[in-house]
Amino acid sequence: MDREIAYGAIGARLETKLNETGLSRNEQAESLGISRSALATYISLERIPSASTVARAVDRFDIDPRWLLTGDERDRITRDQWVAVLSAFVELKAIMDRLFKDRIGWHQASHDDRMKVYRAGETLYEIGGISALNACANALYEGNPGAQLGAGDMLNHLFNGIGPWRA
Repeated sequence: MDREIAYGAIGARLETKLNETGLSRNEQAESLGISRSALATYISLERIPSASTVARAVDRFDIDPRWLLTGDERDRITRDQWVAVLSAFVELKAIMDRLFKDRIGWHQASHDDRMKVYRAGETLYEIGGISALNACANALYEGNPGAQLGAGDMLNHLFNGIGPWRA
């Protein structure tokens, strides 16, 4: 059963892992390619890290992405699964950006685009369930609540489509 994700908790989980590194906050921030003040806003739960920051943290500090995004402590996902998740993020962002730019809603999207979104979402769902889908919408459009809502709406349609496939 999926839990509701507390998006700010990503920063708290990130802090937990960063504290295990033995590096200073400056070194941690530098390793993530962000400023110390940006890192501080993630840790203080004021902001959600971007997808690229999450990807760097997972890679550089060997953090389980499912756990980082959702708090789920099931078996650690493999590097191949992580690559699949990142590829799904990239695919989703490209499609959603194009749909937003052209002001095309989910129901007006081409069959090909909808199938790509379904495939990407199925990958995300297999890794982290609905929490990963929600985290995806928020991470892809950090700082843009309107786009987050639009992406979340598309991902909800996607999730509704995944259910029958799993039956």
